[in-house]
Amino acid sequence: MKPFFTVIVMILPLFLFGQVKIKFENNLDEQVVVKVRYGELTTPIESLTEIFSETLEPNTSSPDYIKIKEIKKKKKFVVLGQIPKKGLFKFFESTVTKRNQEYTVQLTATMQEVPNDEISYKSVLANLSFTPPENSRKVIHVDDAYNIYFGGLSIRKNDSVEIDRIDASVLKAVKKPVQYGNLDKEIESFFTGGFLSDTKGEVPGVASASLSVNNNKVYKLKYKLEDIGTRVWSPTNGKSIDELFSELNPIVKRGIVQRYLADTTLTMHQLDHLYLFQSATIQIENYVSTGTIIDASVPVFFSNNSAFKKEEGTDDTTTSTNMVLNIWSEKDVTYLLVQAAKEYLEKQRELIAIAKSNKDAQKIAEALIGENNAITPVKNVSKNAILNNVGDEINRANEKLLRLGPIKIKL
Repeated sequence: MKPFFTVIVMILPLFLFGQVKIKFENNLDEQVVVKVRYGELTTPIESLTEIFSETLEPNTSSPDYIKIKEIKKKKKFVVLGQIPKKGLFKFFESTVTKRNQEYTVQLTATMQEVPNDEISYKSVLANLSFTPPENSRKVIHVDDAYNIYFGGLSIRKNDSVEIDRIDASVLKAVKKPVQYGNLDKEIESFFTGGFLSDTKGEVPGVASASLSVNNNKVYKLKYKLEDIGTRVWSPTNGKSIDELFSELNPIVKRGIVQRYLADTTLTMHQLDHLYLFQSATIQIENYVSTGTIIDASVPVFFSNNSAFKKEEGTDDTTTSTNMVLNIWSEKDVTYLLVQAAKEYLEKQRELIAIAKSNKDAQKIAEALIGENNAITPVKNVSKNAILNNVGDEINRANEKLLRLGPIKIKL
């Protein structure tokens, strides 16, 4: 009788409490530290008791079922997995309904590492076959682009800071009808809210969208663009930029010449390139931080080691039409400005030469050249000295024209 009694005592705990058997299959290309927690049905995952932990290498399975006697009937258990540099994932949750149960838990998750903002930005530009130069004009309606900028002239300090401009309509360089690009594209990219907030005008299509961004979110942008591409200015009515500039209103031309004489380091550039589209539809998806425990059944995206999941019901779609993303110059036409200044000075020299007195020469020089120029001062200076100053400036203009040579193209 004693052996029989002993057997009964050994089996009794198993009969009363049962056991759960779990087998893990790691289907991820990453190492996972598997953790099992259990407790009452109402207990939050964070407060459950951890009763098991094991490290699984990528794409491996536990050799056999693992017996866990601590998990009782009508209790719940959760299978978590710690993935290095990713976080803690919840892979499985169940309530024990009978004393002996077997589970095979698949460790799988949809994870995508979001490229950093600069990489995403460059990827978008590459897909659009477009890289905007520095100091190019940003997002504008096509009508304004064609009437104001495209074909017009930009007067710049240090080749970059625009201090004056001759609009295309004033120069009579407007191209009609409007011509769009010939490419259609569908692309996707992620951006953090901080990047979009700081550089909204730099991201194609975003500045024209009614998008209110949150710095703590990640955004997925899905582009559908039609008739996009670069257009290059060509002569209007058969007239080159040289001819159009020569026919410019004399008052306008005199104004920019006097600006140049006040600072002969200024340069002039024709805004001869633009990038535009006829239609751009952008679908915007919002992604929010997942918190401390990541649900493996929900696709997640990682940015700077933080996990984000899609925020349902917040998608937005915006459509823009007839927009120019950038306008820029690849043609340096400073030679036209220098030539105009030279011709202007030559006419002044002729008028000064026929002046009857030093005072008359001074008045002519002040009236024609202005007070702030490369030839000042002219007050209390003899007629011959003024003529010499003007002659020196003409010589400098000639030397500069020789240095400039043919039209320079900025790449």
